[in-house]
Amino acid sequence: MVISGLNAGEGTSSLVESSDSTIFIGGYEKQFFAHRPRVYSGSVDSGNTGNTNQLRAGLTMGIRDSDNKWAPYDNTATDGTQNPRGFLAQSLSMTDRFGTVEDKLPPSIMVGGHAYVPSLIGLDGWARSCLAPHFRFSGDFVGRSFGAPMAGVTVLAGTGPTTLTDKNIGHLIQVTPTGNYAITLMAAQPGIYLRFLNLANFNLTVTPAVADTVITLNDIAADNVKLATSNEKLGGSFDLFTTHDATGTKWVVVPIQGTLTHDT
Repeated sequence: MVISGLNAGEGTSSLVESSDSTIFIGGYEKQFFAHRPRVYSGSVDSGNTGNTNQLRAGLTMGIRDSDNKWAPYDNTATDGTQNPRGFLAQSLSMTDRFGTVEDKLPPSIMVGGHAYVPSLIGLDGWARSCLAPHFRFSGDFVGRSFGAPMAGVTVLAGTGPTTLTDKNIGHLIQVTPTGNYAITLMAAQPGIYLRFLNLANFNLTVTPAVADTVITLNDIAADNVKLATSNEKLGGSFDLFTTHDATGTKWVVVPIQGTLTHDT
């Protein structure tokens, strides 16, 4: 794997030792960058303790609706920055030499290409789902094209139970149980998408971390979703994705094959 950065020449074959040079894989010329982006003067990097006016390389960025300026992504915002658009390619100070904050023209903001996930900041499930059509992320399985539904495969076997984590977001969860199998979902957040496939004739039960947060047919507050109907378990499959309303983040069930049941 070749990881290079803004200061690396063509053909670089090792990780460049610079905090500003590790957000993408491959040469600079193979990535896509915004044209003359302007970063909003009020931008802060809340995770950069002690120096929030210094935006770190790899920070996930959005665009403000009011002035088309870039600012750090915030999935709880309502000003446009709740929609991720790219990643800051180099660290950026939001102050001038006198310490006054001002709009800045950063060297580059990456808006497409092959991104190196360990160096990205603020890449939650929603951001990854939104950016999937434009980026290939390190760790995606070989053969995935931009925008394909699944970002990877998680293979489970035995009798469980298993608790999923954020590393499983976007995955096909392929289960070959040797007994009834129970899965607990990761904490809900906007933008999660999962597909489940049962490869044996045993019950498969998927339960959220918080009760009453599954939306399924004729129930807006189910406790779980199951493949548990006789002769409809093996080969059964369904999708789960998250949505957000006034009461919080919920899991929506989309049946694919087999009869789904649930507890209330």
